[in-house]
Amino acid sequence: MEKQAYTVKEFCAAFGIGKTVLYELWQEGNGPKKFKVKKRILISRSAAKQWLLKQEGKLPANAKTYTEGFNSCINSI
Repeated sequence: MEKQAYTVKEFCAAFGIGKTVLYELWQEGNGPKKFKVKKRILISRSAAKQWLLKQEGKLPANAKTYTEGFNSCINSI
């Protein structure tokens, strides 16, 4: 089974950014959605994908969910 969530360290390694940059993105409201399990901050695979699509400009900035954004993109083709 594939991993369903990244730790901060794993996310940063996967996307080639530093922890400081990730925390700055969260402060600015531009980071991926996160959740906590006890003291650990995790980022789900779907949140990481949604964030990446927004960074690439393929997901409308006002899309609230990956599905909503995906449907919007498909409908515009």
